[in-house]
Amino acid sequence: MKKNNKKDKISASERIINTAEALFYSEGIQSVGIDRIVEESNVALNTMYKYFSSKDKLVEAYLEDRDIKWMNWLNSYIEKEDAPVNKVLAIFDALEQWFHEDQFRGCAFINASGELGHTKPSVYEISKKHKETLYKTILDILMSTHIEQKEKVAKQLMILIEGSIVQAYLNEEKEAALYAKEIAKILLTKDSDTNSSV
Repeated sequence: MKKNNKKDKISASERIINTAEALFYSEGIQSVGIDRIVEESNVALNTMYKYFSSKDKLVEAYLEDRDIKWMNWLNSYIEKEDAPVNKVLAIFDALEQWFHEDQFRGCAFINASGELGHTKPSVYEISKKHKETLYKTILDILMSTHIEQKEKVAKQLMILIEGSIVQAYLNEEKEAALYAKEIAKILLTKDSDTNSSV
């Protein structure tokens, strides 16, 4: 009996998070109220507050959960490749697939920071941490190459990634990742030719 109760609690928590993610990402955080999340996740209001004491806490949980899911999704593309350069380029393949999804609405972390970052430091910090994790992922890949200015190249690749996300969403340029990938190839090849083979 206790096992079932525990299972139900986990299920309710996941339903709340999943509902919040779908609504916050598609419609914006400020436009979605707690009552709607409660209704659409099919839980009681007191159950909602049992897991998340406030909307702020739910927003934080949503972003932290999305960070884990998004990075796991991205890594699934990276891990398919063996060569470091191909691992980097696989990031753009992942983005290209993402940009063509019907529910694509840009970067959840940029969106959240734009909405709340100036009033909710925790949202800004979680979003910043997400970008730092992405940067570190790229830098870790480059550590296996002969590229000399690894930090600089990682930052340049971050600009390509972030720029393509904005371009794909705001200008509906669904091929933005492919264009960014072409630039990334030039960047990596140029550095490889200058220093050594990658």
